[in-house]
Amino acid sequence: MEFYCDRRLEYAHDAMADVEATIDVFEAQIKRYGLEPNAQALAKQYEGTMKYWDNGFYIKENEDGKPTLDFGKHLGKTLTWEAHQDKKWLHWLLRADFSTSTKQAIQDFLENK
Repeated sequence: MEFYCDRRLEYAHDAMADVEATIDVFEAQIKRYGLEPNAQALAKQYEGTMKYWDNGFYIKENEDGKPTLDFGKHLGKTLTWEAHQDKKWLHWLLRADFSTSTKQAIQDFLENK
């Protein structure tokens, strides 16, 4: 908030204050970086910069094209590493509350590794 808007966030964690702060920061980022203020233009600008294997944005390709976890305590670990070091955790993910596409990406990896 201070970096983009030159002010401190008052009433942090109050729902309305958080929403208003998000809008203020987003508008300041658009101005600072010369971005077009619409979703299509922003999506196009970042199109192709990261390839995700799932629509939950939990598994992405790293620089080497390997599927890599993009969340939690295993952030940055490849599925190959997980399959060798902590396969039980991958199987836990398959039973946990993740999207069908995330589970399918993991299942496909396990079947084809």
